[in-house]
Formats: sequence, C-alpha cells, structure tokens
Amino acid sequence: MDITYPKIIQRATPTSEGQSNGQFVPIAGNQYGAPWVVPITNSGVAQSFQTNNADAVTALSTVSLAGTVSYPYLFNGSAWDRARGGANNADAVAALTLGVAADAAYEFVWTGAAFDRKRGANVFKTVAATGSGETTVWTPTSGKKFRLMGLTVSVSGTLAGLGVQVITIKDGAGGTAFLTFNAAVGATLVGDSQMFSELGQGKLSAAANNLLIVNLGTAMASGSVAVNAWGTEE
Repeated sequence: MDITYPKIIQRATPTSEGQSNGQFVPIAGNQYGAPWVVPITNSGVAQSFQTNNADAVTALSTVSLAGTVSYPYLFNGSAWDRARGGANNADAVAALTLGVAADAAYEFVWTGAAFDRKRGANVFKTVAATGSGETTVWTPTSGKKFRLMGLTVSVSGTLAGLGVQVITIKDGAGGTAFLTFNAAVGATLVGDSQMFSELGQGKLSAAANNLLIVNLGTAMASGSVAVNAWGTEE
C-alpha cells in the first residue's frame, strides 16, 4: 500500500504588531502538493481581517470573521456604521446620526370598508361669532382641505328676547351643514351653554379651499358664541 504524506509548507507567524518574528508554523498541503492557504492571527486562529471598531467600514467580500469580540454594525446604503445606543428614558435626548436601526410603524383604523391612517390633530382654530349668518372659523392653506376632528361651542350672552340660538357648522361658505347645536338663551345673562363634538378620524372637507363656517340663526344681543376647532389639513 502506498502512503501519501501531506506536503509541509513553512510560513512566518505574524506578531501582534503584524510583523514577522522569524518563527514558522507548518501549513499542510494536499497529496498533490497544493497548499491549503489559511490566514492566521498571532494566536493561530483562522480569520479574515477587518478594521476594528470604526465607522464607514467597507463591506467584506467574505464573511469569515472569527474572534472573541464582535460589534453590531448597520448598513447605511454604502458602508457599515457601528450601532448606537440612545440615552435611557429621558427628555431632550440628542438625535443619533449614525448606526441607528429605524423601524417605521403606522396605526390604521377600520372605517367599515377599508383601513385609513390614524390622524393626529396639528391645526387649532378659534373664533367668537356674534352676528347672525356665517362666520369663518378655519381658512385652510391654499390647495388644502380641512379635516375637522373635533370642536367645542360655548354660548355666553343674551338675545333680544328668550329664544333658541341655532348654531350650524358648515363645509364651505353657503355650503353643506354637517353639525347643528341648539342653545336656550334669555334676555338676561343667566349662565352659558357648553357643547362638544369629538369626530374621531374627522370630517374631511368636500373640496380644497373650502372654509369651515359657523352660522348663527340669531344675532347675539350681548356676548358671543365661541367655537374652538381642531384637525389637520390634507
């Protein structure tokens, strides 16, 4: 029987500074004499080399990283950055600019036919109406529609005689009425009436540039009808 012994190839061992210290370690070859090339560290552990603990590290063409210390990295589209950890449960924490794992989550609500994004009010309007007829509460940004998500109505004052103040909320000047409030008002001031309407995801205007209008059925002899409205513009 023929026995083939691996061919022994001598290779210098690098020191921790990456310089040869003159020592050699055997690297086995196969039976045909071709060496098995294995990169080694100063401890003799096979691994690929990569820059340690730095930002903007270029991607490796191989992933044979071996070692006792590992760092989480995040790809920024062109290079790898170290993953950051933010401050713990505090206000006014500075933004992290590198190595941030970002997850986008959006709340949706069921409308009965489909799911819509959940809104958060960021526009707030107020007006005190006194005369009969229409008063503008909200003029949206040009090209936008208002989405009314809620409002309060406070009636404090008097009429010429005992009666009912009819308060109508409209979509657009001379437009469609979609909320109506009634308040009993006397000829002398005896208190005020407070009304509130929470509209959830809101009432979206029928057309861009429509005004949100409050209409009083009767002019106030004194005092006013205060309307506070909130929502978004879309």
